[in-house]
This record gives sequence, structure tokens and C-alpha cells, in this order.
Amino acid sequence: MEQSPSSPPLVKKDPSSWPPLGWRWEYYHALLELVPDDLVVDEVLVGLHWTLVRSGDRVGMSMTYREGEVSVPQAGDFAGKPLREVARLVLSWNFVEAAIGVAAIGAGVNTRERVESLLGYPLESYDPKSAFDALREKLRGKRVAVVGHFPGIEELREDVELTIFERAPLPGDTPDPAAEYLMAEQDAVFLTASTLVNKTFPRMLELAREKFLVLVGPSTPMHPLLYTWGVDVLAGLVVLDPERVWRIAQEGGHRRLFQEGAFRVNVPRHGGGL
Repeated sequence: MEQSPSSPPLVKKDPSSWPPLGWRWEYYHALLELVPDDLVVDEVLVGLHWTLVRSGDRVGMSMTYREGEVSVPQAGDFAGKPLREVARLVLSWNFVEAAIGVAAIGAGVNTRERVESLLGYPLESYDPKSAFDALREKLRGKRVAVVGHFPGIEELREDVELTIFERAPLPGDTPDPAAEYLMAEQDAVFLTASTLVNKTFPRMLELAREKFLVLVGPSTPMHPLLYTWGVDVLAGLVVLDPERVWRIAQEGGHRRLFQEGAFRVNVPRHGGGL
């Protein structure tokens, strides 16, 4: 994992656009403003692994949470509600509700048209891959933190000095409060967008935004606003086959939908794909 002395720096940003420290709920209200106010919810699905919200041919996704309160008081009454109203559930401390809110934001933001605008070319010309695979060579020899234990993430240890911050740590992981102490030592950070649900997103963003920062996961809002917050790469997805993705999620499917209906894409702030 030796780093070449001539290796270029990972980070070159303009901090003047960053919101000030302590700008907590404002991140969420800014995301809510991105959701079109003329869309309504057709369906909500809280599946075994994924929570989905559909508005017409738009589908947003979030990881299904099982921490804390696991009931949904509005269950059965979402259809017909304004999408932005449902998206406001992202502010809830009931994480099942908050996941619905994050998925609603995704339904409003993560459209094919927006993702292609970020890329600068059609999705058909893009080779979908995970952010970890796409950035593996760029990060070789670097100190890399991942907030959230993604499947197969341990393989990165072959190429980088890896620290995994996790709320429910597995063997080899580091409890996520340690990020307050260890984030400063990192060269690059992968931040799971699921932190939007449990409200650790603002603080983790503040700790990591001076690093090479990748916001990763199906919950990632694919919008250039996040580049102004210090994010270098938006690693999310767009749902191209709503019916197939919905069927897989409602039948308990996990990663299969990444190959059948949901298209992964990694877009750096200067445009183009990785």
C-alpha cells in the first residue's frame, strides 16, 4: 500500500461555498426544497431491505431501518399526498418514517434526466460499477475511512489503509463515535447516505468535507447542491425499471435490484463519470 511521492493530492476545493459549522436542520430543509411541489405519491413500500416511494415513473430508495420505533402511523394513507409533504418525514426521529422521507427526496431528485445532466452524456454510454471499484486505483496507498459497513468492503484492505466506522460494529470495525477523533487522519472518506436517516449526516459531513469525500448509496441525492457542501463524488443510483425494482424489493430482495432495474452511477463534481 505504498503511496508514490508524486501522487497528486486528492482534494482541491473552495471552502467559501460551504455552509457554516452547526448548520444542522438547514441541510434537510435545503434537500426538501429540491423536491418538486407538483408531484404526488402513488405508493410507499417498506420492504425487508429497502424502503421505496413512487411518484409516477419516479422511484426513490432508502435502506429500511430497524432501530427504535418500527411503526408507521400514516401507513395506508400515503397515496395521493404531495411528495414534498411525505419527504418531510426525513425530519422524523422515527427512523422508519425518516427512511420514507429520504426515499421521497430520491423520487423527486434522482431522475434519469438529472443524472445524465450531471454526467454530460447518456446513461447508455456509462459503465455502472460500485464507487469502491471505480475509485480503488485512485485511492491506492491512501488512508480511507468508510462510514457504514458495506458488503464486501473488507476487500479494500488489500489496497488502502482502511477504517470502517459503524454504528453496530462488526469484528474489525470501529464504533462510529470514533470518527470525532480519527476522521482528521484520513485522506478520503466514503460516507453512507443512510446517515440522512439517523441524523448523523450533518456532523459526519462536517468532519469529512475537507477530505476527498464520496457520498455513497441508494439514498444519495444526485444533485449538484451537495458539491457545494464539500462532496467530491455523488455515488448513487437512478431507477430505470420501476416495476422490476419494486417487485424485487417487496419480495425481500437485496442487491439483485442493482443489476435489474436500478442503475448505479458515480459523478465527480467536475462532471463526467468514474
